Amino acid sequence: MQELAIYGGKPVINASDIKNWPPIDKSDEELVLAALHEKTQTRGTYTALIEKEFKAFSETEYAYFSNCGGTALHMCIAGCGIGAGDQVIVTSYTWPSSASCILHNMAVPVFV
Repeated sequence: MQELAIYGGKPVINASDIKNWPPIDKSDEELVLAALHEKTQTRGTYTALIEKEFKAFSETEYAYFSNCGGTALHMCIAGCGIGAGDQVIVTSYTWPSSASCILHNMAVPVFV
């Protein structure tokens, strides 16, 4: 077995072989600037466009973008109809938003 590069063996991949990710070109920069200069703070033209493209890409009926994971969890809990008095199982070792999104819908997180 060959020695790993970290221990002095020959590298399998050269640094010059590694490509920048994600690839960003001039059109990406122009779209970001256009979105920044749009007058709406939320639900702007570009949000609707990317949701439409993501729905087509993922072949799903719905796609709704949010500003962060906590907000996405909150939308999921509300969308599932979870509400006052409902109990939702949550892992004990997690981010606070995993439980707070349940509490915001007046449901009860049950830690396991």
